[in-house]
Amino acid sequence: SGQSNSNNAAVGYYSLKAITTGGDNVAVGSQAGDSVTSGAQNTFLGKQAGQAVTTQSNNTFLGFNSGINQSGTANVAVGNHTMKNAVGDTNYSTAVGSGAMYSITTGDSNTAAGYQALKACTTTGDNVAIGKNALLVCETGGYNTAVGTNALDAVVDTNANVAIGAYTLGACTGGANTAIGYAALTANTSAANN
Repeated sequence: SGQSNSNNAAVGYYSLKAITTGGDNVAVGSQAGDSVTSGAQNTFLGKQAGQAVTTQSNNTFLGFNSGINQSGTANVAVGNHTMKNAVGDTNYSTAVGSGAMYSITTGDSNTAAGYQALKACTTTGDNVAIGKNALLVCETGGYNTAVGTNALDAVVDTNANVAIGAYTLGACTGGANTAIGYAALTANTSAANN
């Protein structure tokens, strides 16, 4: 058929339908990876997983709508609706858990593990969120680390916070704070450098 692709595997309605020169891709599910043309070494499992990937490589999207609008490189998303509204070039990020990194667009090198961890994250990078709703509304703040349920869940655009423990720095909107322990510095709102 004039295509120079090789070693691709596609199972499902329209999966890998646009492939031209890309190789070593695996797509299982209706419309999984259906826009890939020259991208290589991608793995898509689930309906519409990786649907917007075209020329990018080394992505793994597992779950219903996982990475559906993502067009970056070297990302891993596991769970329904992970990296779902990602309409940009996010690179080197990992999202595990339903709704994790749901809104990411161009932020790089983020790690989110847990239900809706880093859900509102859009253009920020270098954040680590582990736990249900960790860094939930963080949109543009970077270099934050949140470990625990609802840790740093109010941070929107501040940088360099560290929260370890459930509900730690839960109301925080200031930057450069460190809190360790259950609900530590929970009442801290806009104060910084603690």
